[in-house]
Amino acid sequence: LPPESGNYSFFDDVYNLNKIELSPFDNLKLFTLQIKLIFANSLSLLSTFLEFSIFFWAIILVSFFLLKYQMKNINHKSNISLLLIFITIWSSGFLLFSIQTRFFWIVDIVTLCLLGIIITETKNINLLSKNKYIFITLILIGSFCILPYQNLKSNINKGSHLFDAAKQLKLSNIKGNILADFKSNEDFSNIIILNYLNKSKFYGVYNNNHNEHDILYAIKVYSIDYYFYYYGSKMQKEIFLKSELCSASTFIYKDLIPGIVILSFTNQNNSITQ
Repeated sequence: LPPESGNYSFFDDVYNLNKIELSPFDNLKLFTLQIKLIFANSLSLLSTFLEFSIFFWAIILVSFFLLKYQMKNINHKSNISLLLIFITIWSSGFLLFSIQTRFFWIVDIVTLCLLGIIITETKNINLLSKNKYIFITLILIGSFCILPYQNLKSNINKGSHLFDAAKQLKLSNIKGNILADFKSNEDFSNIIILNYLNKSKFYGVYNNNHNEHDILYAIKVYSIDYYFYYYGSKMQKEIFLKSELCSASTFIYKDLIPGIVILSFTNQNNSITQ
């Protein structure tokens, strides 16, 4: 059951979930595991930053060089210090639990700012000719465009099937309390998004040891209007269509959405027995 009456799913307020707070200082074993995690995350972070640009660490080193040697004609030392401090603090926090590229896009932007300062200072001291300056600038900035381009390309039309599915649900007037028996994390994510788009209330199956009678009982207790069954093969679908759940439903949508059989219980919730 979603924690709040107006919520679409428990993901709307994750803090309402039952949980146990743990600290690395609770015992020696946890402390040792946390130290190992920080070490592993540190190694992962080194390569993660290179995903943004192969020149990432070179830019950081040059920035430190400009600070250390305090060149007389450097006009942005305070800005360099501030940006380096931000990168250090932001990155250190994530070492405690997880390193994922999506956490560090702000670091990518900050590093681009550092690059802008370095390029400006290089131009001011006339170390390079104009043509070399333009060429190197394009190469450096272009290296930061590769990952965003790849991400955009890989996500073209990603998730569009969920909008198509939501449209089909709307056309069929399938809306209300939805119970879904998903088979994978991807199914889980999809059903949350689908129910959000459909403005329905999502109830999930979280006990692996459930049976059809448990589901029928939940349908009665929570006044479930529709049950979504995810299947991965034609055989799974055929077996499910012969199940007690299908027999107890008022209507079956066999092919409305690919990979999902939808059972309607809108007119007989009160007649279902445990």
